[in-house]
Amino acid sequence: MARNSADKILDGLLLAVTRHGVKRISMSDVAREAGVSRGTLYRYFPDQEALLTALGDRVRDDWHTAVEKAVASESDMRRRPHVIVDVHRRFVVEHPELQALAEAEPRFALSWFRSNEKELKVSAREALTPVIGRRTAKERRDLDEIIDLVWRLSITYFLIPPGDGEGDPEWLATVLESYLQLSFG
Repeated sequence: MARNSADKILDGLLLAVTRHGVKRISMSDVAREAGVSRGTLYRYFPDQEALLTALGDRVRDDWHTAVEKAVASESDMRRRPHVIVDVHRRFVVEHPELQALAEAEPRFALSWFRSNEKELKVSAREALTPVIGRRTAKERRDLDEIIDLVWRLSITYFLIPPGDGEGDPEWLATVLESYLQLSFG
């Protein structure tokens, strides 16, 4: 029950932020949007900073889970670049509330991306490292550069999602797969 109440509150936070902005929301706004009493809200989150931190943690955890599930469902190592790119694309599509938050509060979204960059890149690195195996320091740096490119393109997909029929990410996966093949054999 505790997990459900906290999630309900975090969902209410998303709604409140998209309606009022991060700087103008009150704990009462969050409680109202979540459909809980202020007492329940304060039982889980003592202040707005705790709320925003918990929301960021939830998004990061959901991201790691999405990558792990996608990687586990694909046994062909050569398809890993496609899997990683597809997870990035699907995450945006499956979390429209986060897109609304980014549109309402781009500064907050960019700050979150910056502060979580290293942790979020770990999932891609763990998924792609088996593709190249144990390599030289230069090849590991090359992989880090590839992961950085995918990361930056993913942020672009998140902040400016493609419209219907636009921006098929398959091209990126194909380019990434070709680069990995050329660079790492």
